Amino acid sequence: MSGIPALNRAKPTTPGTGTPTPVPVTHPTNHIPPPDPR
Repeated sequence: MSGIPALNRAKPTTPGTGTPTPVPVTHPTNHIPPPDPR
């Protein structure tokens, strides 16, 4: 149960880190390029 909420919090916490799957899949051209060079 602790693993489910943890993933949900990781999305809004670090949507540019690439850790969450729903983030890069939703817009891989808007979230992947910015965090890559940074």
